[in-house]
Amino acid sequence: PSMHNASAVIFALTFSRMSRRVGLIFWLYAALILLGSISTGWHYAVDGYAGIAIAWASWKLAGVIAKWHSQRAETIRLNESLASL
Repeated sequence: PSMHNASAVIFALTFSRMSRRVGLIFWLYAALILLGSISTGWHYAVDGYAGIAIAWASWKLAGVIAKWHSQRAETIRLNESLASL
C-alpha cells in the first residue's frame, strides 16, 4: 500500500475536522498525490487505493478506541480531578 496516499488522506481527514476550507485543500492535495504517484510510476493504482483504505480504516478505529477510552470510569475520574485543579 502507498504510504504517500495514506498520509495525504490522514492529513485531509484531520484538517477537514478543523476547517471545511482547509480540509478541501487537503482533499485536493490527496487527489494530486494519488494521481501523481500513479502517473510517475511510483505505485500502481491498487497501491494507492489500498493506502487510502488502510488510512480510512485506521482513522475509524482510532475514533472507536478514543471514544471507548473517554468513557472509561478511570478516565472520567482523572478528567474530573484535573478539572478541579
